[in-house]
Amino acid sequence: MNRITSALGLLAGLTLATIGSAQAQVSLEFISGFGQQSPYIQTFPPNQIPPEGFSRPTGLDFLSADRILVADYGNNKLQNCKITGEDCQWLGGDGGFGRNEPGTYDRPHGVQVRDSDGKYAIADEDNHAVQLCTAVTCVYRGDSTTTDNDPSSGLGRWAFPDDVAFDREGRVYGLDTGNNRIQILGVDDLRVLGTFMRGGSSLGQIEGARGIAVDDQGLVIIADTGNHRIQLCDTNENCTAFGGQGSAPGQFNGPVGVEVDSLGRIWVADTGNNRIQACTHDGDCTVFGSGDGFTFNEPHDVAVHPNGTVAVANTTSNQILFFRTEAAGFAFNAGYN
Repeated sequence: MNRITSALGLLAGLTLATIGSAQAQVSLEFISGFGQQSPYIQTFPPNQIPPEGFSRPTGLDFLSADRILVADYGNNKLQNCKITGEDCQWLGGDGGFGRNEPGTYDRPHGVQVRDSDGKYAIADEDNHAVQLCTAVTCVYRGDSTTTDNDPSSGLGRWAFPDDVAFDREGRVYGLDTGNNRIQILGVDDLRVLGTFMRGGSSLGQIEGARGIAVDDQGLVIIADTGNHRIQLCDTNENCTAFGGQGSAPGQFNGPVGVEVDSLGRIWVADTGNNRIQACTHDGDCTVFGSGDGFTFNEPHDVAVHPNGTVAVANTTSNQILFFRTEAAGFAFNAGYN
């Protein structure tokens, strides 16, 4: 059964909100949601979810049209759930009981599923690592010791990575948040292929960035959190940007999650403003969550399925929310994100 808290009741009476943009009419219709606060209790058997739900879900992506993968940050786990909230399963070991090992997570923050083969990448924040996993095995790139678990600026090492994305070739882009850079990793072995970006506030620089996506053309879209903007860059650091700190449409307050859908729209979890925005590449944005009946509580991520289902990690409320947007024109991306 769905576990829908009282906060979801505010959404349930909402039928449809629609705002125009220069690129496409953007609408959201609330479908359902599940989850509530539940610290992980070690006495539960592996792969069994306590009925209470999540502890600060921070990242998510669709495994299929009816299943969602969630980074359950506070529980040091991933969860694989039906979008109805049923049949949730734990994935991964617990970072509180063993670190620096493949398949063991310590504060996993961002996740992404590779559509071509179902493998998923994890930004394993407090292990200072990126992992690439199937349901049974993982490849680990990061701190390989079992004692220090420290951030590092060396190639293939990390400082609090917060998000990951696949490009159309299946390479992994790891957002190395503490080092203000992006590392590009090999398709299956996570070998370091290159790095780009650096700290700062100019174009081609980032400050504590926490969200990343890659579109079909290889354009890297970054939630530049500390600079309160969205940057669109190639790997040579040729960038454009939109945003700035504020609460008007197209402005942001510490954005975290970012997604690009098959229509080319950029979806942003505008975390500090407690809202979601859907934007064109030039910053013409549709706002959801500001006086329109939608209730978000520090959302950290957003994912869009090609069928038009939108999932939001409503982090501070420990919920996953689902909406419907336009599916017309969606072409399933043979690749990624």
